[in-house]
Amino acid sequence: MAALMTKDNLLHFVCAKCETHLSVDSEKEGFKAPCPSCGQEITSPRKSKTAEVAGSSSLEKVKKAVESKPAKPEAKTSSPKDIPQTSAPKMHSEPVNPKTGLTKTQEEQGEFAAVVKLLLLGLFFLIVAGFVISQYQPQIFEWLDANF
Repeated sequence: MAALMTKDNLLHFVCAKCETHLSVDSEKEGFKAPCPSCGQEITSPRKSKTAEVAGSSSLEKVKKAVESKPAKPEAKTSSPKDIPQTSAPKMHSEPVNPKTGLTKTQEEQGEFAAVVKLLLLGLFFLIVAGFVISQYQPQIFEWLDANF
């Protein structure tokens, strides 16, 4: 598994199954845990197998370095009871909803944008209705008196 260690002491690597970009503190090298996106057991790479990036944690450099070496899935699989649950490293990645292809944050941002659009549309109709009523008020009252 190709990986990169940045100046901020994070090991950056890719899940072999779902290709989610992950990072973990360098103290957790060789730690086994499920991928937060797909659940596949992954092992964080060892420092000896990482390339160091001095002074940069740019995602583009990480992607290029990780993608230049194809990730090989591990042959050995173990059960969930083999994975220690007490000191799991914090993965700096957000799971993707398989139905939408979006993270929870992206879905929430989309919902917020939809609400804002509906509010703006409602405001637009109120402004148009106010304009129409103010311009045609005498004719509206005459029509109402004549027809009702």
